[in-house]
Amino acid sequence: MKILVIEDSKFMQLALDRILRKHGYEVISASDGGESLQMERQSCPDAVLLDMMLPSMPGTSILRALKHTPLAANIPTVVLSGLSDRNRKR
Repeated sequence: MKILVIEDSKFMQLALDRILRKHGYEVISASDGGESLQMERQSCPDAVLLDMMLPSMPGTSILRALKHTPLAANIPTVVLSGLSDRNRKR
């Protein structure tokens, strides 16, 4: 199973990569919005882990773009966020 990790923090990217590979997953990483959409098209992942707070494009925009792309619309996506409870609704 191939997982696309979209995360701008190198520390979190490496931690997720290490954990996922330890459990037998293939990991592809992207650190910004444009790169993530390109990586999704090229690698056809089975699942996506998406950070909501990215520098170039908000995670909500990436999620919207993925869900409006016919080939990516059914890919399970898990949203990651370091947002406080006050920002959870957003």
